[in-house]
Amino acid sequence: MSNQSMHFFKNSSTPEAINTIINKCMRLEQKGQLEIALQLIQRLVKTQPYSKAARGHLGRISQKYKTKK
Repeated sequence: MSNQSMHFFKNSSTPEAINTIINKCMRLEQKGQLEIALQLIQRLVKTQPYSKAARGHLGRISQKYKTKK
């Protein structure tokens, strides 16, 4: 994972940071890079387990990833 991605997780406790990471995952998903998006959202959920938005996106992206495989 790049330094830019790692920077997100150091300061990922604010709602703005969580939304930034989720938006990045959605852009990756639209580009067809589901595996990278899945890894990013899994990392976010690991660091912010109480974020309802992050958990919801994790479920959606992982379901899409499973059906694509």
